[in-house]
Amino acid sequence: GFGYWNAGESDNEKKGKNGVHCNKNSTSCEYFGGWNETRKRSQVCTQNSCLKVAVSPEGANQTLGVLGDLETSFGTDAEAFSQIARDYFFSNGSPHDPNSDCQLNYVIVIGDGLVVKSGTESNNNIGRTAGRLRELRTEKGVKTLFVAYGNGIQSDGMLLFDEMAVAGSCDAAGGADCEPTIVASTPLELQTTLNQKIRQILAERLAFTAP
Repeated sequence: GFGYWNAGESDNEKKGKNGVHCNKNSTSCEYFGGWNETRKRSQVCTQNSCLKVAVSPEGANQTLGVLGDLETSFGTDAEAFSQIARDYFFSNGSPHDPNSDCQLNYVIVIGDGLVVKSGTESNNNIGRTAGRLRELRTEKGVKTLFVAYGNGIQSDGMLLFDEMAVAGSCDAAGGADCEPTIVASTPLELQTTLNQKIRQILAERLAFTAP
């Protein structure tokens, strides 16, 4: 699956709250709006946020058709990606199969800036993001991996990535299940590190011993 996010809920006609408002107000903006089963995407689908491609065997190819039209935009509201991820996996369109013993579900968040409303300690616990990540992990078995992309992330921004990575993967920093923030500076490094991580996840699940 694939979704994008920044800050703000306004569409191309400037209806709705803009990015400045959503960055400054902790819980007032809508980024998901429910699951649209007919279109197989989030009900909210504007230039600011959309779960554009559902999780499916065709998801990778469908994502390639979406990426070419995307542009960067204002804001890094953590409420956006955490709301999209949490509400998708708890919606009627969720790919999560509670009866499967081998299914793996991950959310991969790629960001290049200083997020707001991470819900973590260094952000004064403002926002619902960390709580949503823990809810996904403990109730649905969905881990969240974080990728800090580019050369523009300062130390305070990286700390937020690290804190959210803990919330998304383990109970406390230093735990055996904790997934550290993935760092990538270039497109090639991003592709390489993500491919390595996905192969590692699959290898761990498919590992077996001969009878």
